[in-house]
Amino acid sequence: MGWNEERTIDGAVYAVLSVIAGALVLIGICGLLLGVNADASGGESLKCGTAVTGVEGAITYDAVQAGLPERAVDARAAACESAINTRRMWAWPATGAGAVGCLVLVYLVPFVRPKPDWAFSEVRGIHR
Repeated sequence: MGWNEERTIDGAVYAVLSVIAGALVLIGICGLLLGVNADASGGESLKCGTAVTGVEGAITYDAVQAGLPERAVDARAAACESAINTRRMWAWPATGAGAVGCLVLVYLVPFVRPKPDWAFSEVRGIHR
């Protein structure tokens, strides 16, 4: 498909692979850094933190301050932990696959035919 007998890769295939790798990295990083919400047993929404930082201590602190029983506090922490682990299950692999894809694409630049205009153009000095 992309490789031919001369061991080159078509520029259009390279561009599509670049878009896919970049999208995977972007989606993975957004998944890791955006906040995770979970539903509590009472129907309220809990702000749990991010996939990078984990469960915020405010979840348990607010529940204890509200006078909820220990079982309810544990249920809130478990709901947040479950939501964060679900986010981590797809965000980390997407980020890793996209990063590996970007590294492979950097390696493949010399094999792209026809060469992109920017690949080996002469650098023009700004001073004359």
